[in-house]
Amino acid sequence: MWDNASNFHSYSLSELQLLGFPTELQVTSNEDTSFPTLEDFDFDPQSIDVTSGPADVIVSLAYMDSPAGVSTVQCGFLNPSQTTIETGSASLSSGDIFNGTWTCTVTIPQYAEEGTWTPANIQVWDNASNFANWVSPPKLV
Repeated sequence: MWDNASNFHSYSLSELQLLGFPTELQVTSNEDTSFPTLEDFDFDPQSIDVTSGPADVIVSLAYMDSPAGVSTVQCGFLNPSQTTIETGSASLSSGDIFNGTWTCTVTIPQYAEEGTWTPANIQVWDNASNFANWVSPPKLV
């Protein structure tokens, strides 16, 4: 606690108790400790040509999460030499935050490394800050 003369004092728990102030807060909750589950995963197209410009890959991810609901989804593709991941953020495209499909656009840049890219760094957070990350490839739970 600061005063106008820039003096500072921090009260410890024991000081607050000695002063007779309340020091406990009871919380009742339907606590959510489980992360969202990936129910379905697909992307289109499954072959692109970036010789003359970048190309978008549309990723579809279906998640279930209860009771908090999904808040954020990100996805990406890892290049063949496993040195670069191109990522994108997703938005809810159908359903709801508890059982819905999220669509993510990943842009593969012109002159990107040729070869087989793999889904990578699929990340999801729910509204209770539970986090799941599927590196490569994503696994259905």
